[in-house]
This record gives sequence, structure tokens and C-alpha cells, in this order.
Amino acid sequence: VTLLINKSSLINRDELITKLQKNGIETRPTFFSMHMMPPYEEYTIQNKFPISEKISKTGISLPSSASLNEDQIIDICDKIISFLQ
Repeated sequence: VTLLINKSSLINRDELITKLQKNGIETRPTFFSMHMMPPYEEYTIQNKFPISEKISKTGISLPSSASLNEDQIIDICDKIISFLQ
């Protein structure tokens, strides 16, 4: 499950990841844009991929294990909502 943090949010992606970590919720940045990785940079010099770059800068991968129960999912959602308000 991926969450994109809007640039108008009160906190940025990394701040939200830190707050969730402090509350026992492991997350990670979604991904690093492939065209910006050293092995591929030379092939994409002339190209821009704004959507990929936006997701890379603002995306958070949330816990998505099949073993999460409904209460845990609600707790994660409640914490995210409280941090973003």
C-alpha cells in the first residue's frame, strides 16, 4: 500500500516516516526513480519523468502484510491522520 504525501501537507514524507517509526510502525520510501539510478542515467539524459520523480519524493510504502488484522490497520490509519492534521 502506497501513500503519497501532498506538498501542502503540514509534514513531509520523511517526517511522517520518522513519526510512524517512533510509534512502532515500520514504513519505507516507495522507490527511487529508476531513471535517476547511476546505471540508467546515461540513457535518460534527454528525458524527464515527472510522475516517477514525484512518487519517488513523496511516496511511503505502508505495512501491508496479510497478517495485519483490522484493528492494526485502523490504528495505522488513525496515526497517519493525526500526524497529517
